[in-house]
Order: sequence, then C-alpha cells, then structure tokens
Amino acid sequence: PDFGNGNDGMLITTSGQNILIRTNVITENGHDGIEIGGNATGVRVTGNIIGMNTSGVSAMGNVGNGIEVDGTAHGDLIGGPSPTFNIIPENVISGNVGAGVMIDNHAHNITVNNSYIGTNVFGNQAFGNTLDGVYLGQGTSGNVIGSTNATFLTVISGNRGDGLDIIDSNSNSVIGTLIGTDANGNLPLGNGGAGIVVQGSNKNTIGGVTVPNGPRGPANLIAFNNLDGVFVESGNNNGIHENSIYGNGGLG
Repeated sequence: PDFGNGNDGMLITTSGQNILIRTNVITENGHDGIEIGGNATGVRVTGNIIGMNTSGVSAMGNVGNGIEVDGTAHGDLIGGPSPTFNIIPENVISGNVGAGVMIDNHAHNITVNNSYIGTNVFGNQAFGNTLDGVYLGQGTSGNVIGSTNATFLTVISGNRGDGLDIIDSNSNSVIGTLIGTDANGNLPLGNGGAGIVVQGSNKNTIGGVTVPNGPRGPANLIAFNNLDGVFVESGNNNGIHENSIYGNGGLG
C-alpha cells in the first residue's frame, strides 16, 4: 500500500527560519518529499532517507522531487554534519519520480553535501531518481554542490537523467563530488545522461575552487556516465579544472 501524504511530506515556507530536519523517512508523498520555499533561511536537512524504505535499500519514491528549494529561499543546507548522533550520517535522496534535489525559481546560496543522491544507503547500488540527480534552474545563483570537507561525501550517481544540470543559473560551485561512481569512487554507477550539463549559465566553477572563508576545494570525480562527462552547451566564463573525468560514454 501507498502510505504517503497527498501533497508534500514536509513544507517549510516564508516563516521558516533555523529549522532542523533530521532522522526522518519521507516517502511516497504525492508531491515533493521536502519543499523549502518562500523566503525560508537557515533550514538544515541532514541524515534523512527521502524516497527509500527505512533501511535505505528499496525504492519508495515521492511523486515529485526528493527535495525542492524554490521561491527566494536562501542560506539553507542540505547535508552538513549532524548536530548529535544520527542513525545515518548522510541524506539518502533516491528513487523519486522527479529530481533528487531541485533548486529553482530565485533560490540562492543553497549548499548540498553529505548526501547520496541516486543510490542506496551504502552508496554501492543505483536507485536513481527519474530525472536529474541535482537540478539548478533559472534564476538561481551562488549554490555549492559538494564540500571542501572530505567527511561530507557527496555522491550523485545512478540517476536516469543527468547527474547535475545547471540551467540559466550563475556563480555556482561543484567541488569534491563523485558523479557516476559508487561512494568509494571505484565502481561504475553512471547517470543515464551526462555527468554535468551547463546551459545558458555563467561564472560557474566545476572543480577546485576557493570558497568564501575556506580553503581551495578538491576536484570532482566524473566517470561512467552514459553521455558526456561535462557538457557546456552555452554560457560564459565557466571554469572546469582539476577534475578526474574518464570512462564516460561520450566526451570527457
């Protein structure tokens, strides 16, 4: 049976500030698993299973996106450290009918890390979201996918669409992320499309990058995706450097 709510599993909107969402199983809802909208800021989503069963090894996807951040939401964190002991250290955002994480409208300065997006809880088997792993949409900016902290491992693999789409979105960074592999960076769990697609977007950096108040970030591992590793269709002043890109079905 389907036990989901008819709409979102959780909705945080304009009045939402400094809210912690952790250690939840959010599945089979009629829209998004979690929606963060309005002008919500300071929201943290950590250590949740979104779109899988309680053990994180079987798909029970939400009908929409695993997590959607929209409106003018800003300064929110999907991932990061758990403030106290958590059952699992990372989010598992997999098996959803939409994207794993969609950042859209005018949301900005959103961070996504310490999450397995498109795999099981162990990061070693594909349970892809039907669309992209992560989607940065029109009007968004200043988002960070991945982390300079190696303990906040970000895996975007096994999704049926692209691993990451950056569409009409500017000044984003992708650092220290595994795109198309298992959590150990060894086994192929490629996304069905490209690893990363950039379209109509400017001033994005894929690879080692200096982040505000932090050290230079590590490169990304982009491998085993069905199409290109990184495909820049259009846009200006985008940087792609210090990455390991190999084994993709199209161009690196």
